[in-house]
Amino acid sequence: MVNTNLAGLTPSLLKELQSNYGFKASKALGQNFLVDPNLCTKIAHYLPVGSNVLEIGPGIGSLTLHLARQANKVIAIELDKHLLNPLNCVLDTFGVPEKVDVINQDIMKTDLELLCSKNNIEYIFGNLPYNISAPLLADISRKVPNVKCVVAMVQKEVGERLSAKLGTRAVGAITYKCQFFMEIENIVHVPKMSFIPRPHVDSVVIKMDRRADKDPRAILSSSQTDEMFELIDTAFAQRRKMLRQSLKIFFGSHLEAVFELAKVDPTLRPEQLTSEDFLNLYTSWVEQGNK
Repeated sequence: MVNTNLAGLTPSLLKELQSNYGFKASKALGQNFLVDPNLCTKIAHYLPVGSNVLEIGPGIGSLTLHLARQANKVIAIELDKHLLNPLNCVLDTFGVPEKVDVINQDIMKTDLELLCSKNNIEYIFGNLPYNISAPLLADISRKVPNVKCVVAMVQKEVGERLSAKLGTRAVGAITYKCQFFMEIENIVHVPKMSFIPRPHVDSVVIKMDRRADKDPRAILSSSQTDEMFELIDTAFAQRRKMLRQSLKIFFGSHLEAVFELAKVDPTLRPEQLTSEDFLNLYTSWVEQGNK
């Protein structure tokens, strides 16, 4: 069916698959099919040869088959049952079916920590739906410590927000929540023409590497991390205000003492803080509350 002399999935091959299997991109699931084999090769090369990898949202296998050529084993989680047959066809035709285990499941309802631990997975790749990319990457950063590297295609604005340099206007609460655990960089620009149908926005591929130092898990419990992230959300809910105003309700009567103990200037705005500043504010608040 498919011309295997080609490097991967192209627009003409996608058209042939759609004719044979009668599927189309789901707007509800935010699907856009990647049809640039050169781009897929470039992304897959970030996976060390012989690794086990989890792929989120394989779709029709555009990136999957390139990962399979690099990997020892690919576990691919796909929600849309209508794509399973064309996906398996692509894997069969390009000669990599034994390298890939496909799971028909909702990634947002998957215990990723357990899945990655059981399968010795240290790498996650994926072309992520725009509506779940930020919360999903925040969860992976915090809750899946076995994974040391994530390579994900996301909406350009999301990628810029996640990789933003702290201390700039580009940061948001999600920036801190991910950068507490990961070092993040944009590595590949992805033009709209790489997809069918073309999305309304450009995309980027980001690379997230697990930080070897200053991991909050070393000093905070899960419930304490929840509280610290609530502090960050509270600060950014009124990001134009000085911290002494935006955090007044959160710190209550301990407001002045917390800033003094944390050695953080209360006239700053949230994007002017470092990750360590937020951590110091939280631990100082806990210390004051226990007096």
